[in-house]
Amino acid sequence: MIVQIYGVTTVEDGIAVAKLGAERIGLVLCEDERLTHDGVSNAEAQAIMAALPPHVVVTGLTFSTDADEIEEQMRTVKPHVLHLTVTPDLFPIAAIRRLKAKLPGIEVMQAIPVSGPEAVEQALLFEEVAEVIMLDTPRAGGHAIGATGKTHDWSISRKVVEACKRPVILAGGLSAANVAEAIRTVRPWGVDSSTLTSNPANMKRKDLERTRAFIEAAKQAK
Repeated sequence: MIVQIYGVTTVEDGIAVAKLGAERIGLVLCEDERLTHDGVSNAEAQAIMAALPPHVVVTGLTFSTDADEIEEQMRTVKPHVLHLTVTPDLFPIAAIRRLKAKLPGIEVMQAIPVSGPEAVEQALLFEEVAEVIMLDTPRAGGHAIGATGKTHDWSISRKVVEACKRPVILAGGLSAANVAEAIRTVRPWGVDSSTLTSNPANMKRKDLERTRAFIEAAKQAK
């Protein structure tokens, strides 16, 4: 089971999370605190990436819908994977196709909001341009997806996994307490945790005990 830990903001946490066994580490490339509590600057992201072992895949999340801005960010930070996390209508397939033509070699992880059965159709549409599909819980009243600390309907997520040819990462309210059940129910390629592996007293830092427990529970799930 592939484990992705999101919301790493320091070199120290990045190294620790990698040592705990996470194959993928997510960086939120945004300094607007109205959108996120765990964003990093481009310079901070570069420092974290430079400190990680080479086998760790780094995903860079953007809230932007401006193709030029995203292109510049990807060329500066150079994450392995571009994580698009606005609702698919705001950055459609044609825009992703054009962006990938300008960024040869970049992989795309497309977030799909699981709010109803339409998530299956959306995921199948975006398989054309996304190497990985990430299923997450939509935010109330906005166009961003994820970082809610809440689960969604896993039966819909299971249908996406069954229908998709691309690897699927399950996110949304996952912790050590429920990740094994989520894996058994959905059968994803990977699982992701952000909010519930963060330090409740300082959400910009990871709680390494919670992170360790999450990774162990995910790896041991059958």
